[in-house]
Amino acid sequence: MCLLKIDGYINGIEYDFGRFITDENRAFLEGLLASFDPFTNQEIFDVANKTYDLNTSDDLRKFFETPVKCLLRIEKSIKLWTKELGANGYFKFIEDQMGHLVEKDEKMNYTMMLKSKDDFEKLGIDVSSFDKHFLEDGEE
Repeated sequence: MCLLKIDGYINGIEYDFGRFITDENRAFLEGLLASFDPFTNQEIFDVANKTYDLNTSDDLRKFFETPVKCLLRIEKSIKLWTKELGANGYFKFIEDQMGHLVEKDEKMNYTMMLKSKDDFEKLGIDVSSFDKHFLEDGEE
């Protein structure tokens, strides 16, 4: 459903999830979208809107490129760990990998890909102390 939401943003389509949405999967959908979707999370919108034109499909494609790749990779991982460890296999895998971090964390932090190093300035971020590899073209 997350991938369809993204497709809908890019192509101007509103999908009807009514036949498929339950209270349980709605919570997962909303939680997952809140982690990267500027139309679900105002904090992300406020930052993304400074560097992307969220009204154009080209910029929406650029913005959502990394989250889509991540979602597709997560889907593959879920299939693998469900096959290897059973119905809760993916959750077991994730708990073993990073469960210890979640207990200590009370705030969700967000990241997003910027279009260019000029976007740092738009966001008021001083890059003078960044290592060169953090900048898009390797220049300070």
